[in-house]
Amino acid sequence: MKTYSLESSLHEELEQKTEYCHDWENFNTDECQIFVRSGGTEGIFLSIFQKEDGSLQIPGNAPLRLLTNGESNSLAASMEILSFLRQRGFEGVIVHGSTPSGENIVRPFCHKGILKGRKYGVVGEPSDWLISSNVDYAKAQDVLGCQIVDVPMADLLNRIGKGPYPMPEGLKPMFEADAQEFKPKFGRPISRQSFQTAIDVYGALKSIIADYGLDGLTIRCFDLLTSICNTGCLALAKLNAEGYVATCEGDVPAMLTMAVARELYGKNGFQVNLSKVEDDMLLFAHCTISMDMVEDFCYDTHFESGIGVALHGILPEGRKAHVLKMSSDLESFVDEEVTLVKNQYENKLCRTQIWVRQTSALGNYMLTSPLGNHHVLVW
Repeated sequence: MKTYSLESSLHEELEQKTEYCHDWENFNTDECQIFVRSGGTEGIFLSIFQKEDGSLQIPGNAPLRLLTNGESNSLAASMEILSFLRQRGFEGVIVHGSTPSGENIVRPFCHKGILKGRKYGVVGEPSDWLISSNVDYAKAQDVLGCQIVDVPMADLLNRIGKGPYPMPEGLKPMFEADAQEFKPKFGRPISRQSFQTAIDVYGALKSIIADYGLDGLTIRCFDLLTSICNTGCLALAKLNAEGYVATCEGDVPAMLTMAVARELYGKNGFQVNLSKVEDDMLLFAHCTISMDMVEDFCYDTHFESGIGVALHGILPEGRKAHVLKMSSDLESFVDEEVTLVKNQYENKLCRTQIWVRQTSALGNYMLTSPLGNHHVLVW
């Protein structure tokens, strides 16, 4: 059996085996298996299995097995890879403990024109690892009624450079008195300058929204790590709280899913990665969440890089919620009810972390037929 191990350079080394992939030696020798050790590895997958003509060459005769762990966005990356495989007619399965059973919850999208008159921006372009998440803008106009426009990353960086921007109203102060650093629970210390740069990202995005006449946007945020040594986590949290749709990683399906969720339920959404599946429980996490969706929050750094300003939010436990996802071809949709059960705050995961109780059908969908990586949680 051929085994591959994929790991992004942004992540620290992980143990080779975990409770979620302890039985590798028992797999059929005709199978090809991949240990997806961290998020951001979808591009590495393509570099191994995609030929120059764009076709895929997967070794073995059996479905490709994607081995995951419960840390570092391993499961989220596996879902994006599996979605990509299924779009191209290949079979695959995510190995993450026992696979739950249940009915198929993917339904045809039946809300044609729900975003009529809305306009959304893609700042930069989708992140390289979103290999199953390309959206046809003309089809979005036809199916949803909305316009999608591209905004150059250079435009955003130019506007950030015009800072400093003023502190927006309602933003919780980070520093006390004359303190020059804030020490979060997990990331490196955050300086006053770093906090100001995170505010500058917010100010720059707010000016883009005004100048382009946008109802929302998604941003290729990982490019900010190298260009300004910061992230968009704080900016997106604030913009969502102000009523804009704002998602990260340039994920257009996630942006459109969040926009549809707002029209359906009149509430903001939380763009999430799935991190663990344990029996009837799912663990979702991400480094930004709308500030009006949490009971309280504290600052930390962006998980993958350890820099910038991210949020650890406390969600209202015991509340009913919905998990939603629109396919990249805009033809399929998931909308499943869950219950918010327990907040947690641990290392090796994005900063806001929430366990939800799910139906067996949702767990089965996540591990066998996901419509991509990011989903949207609404309550």
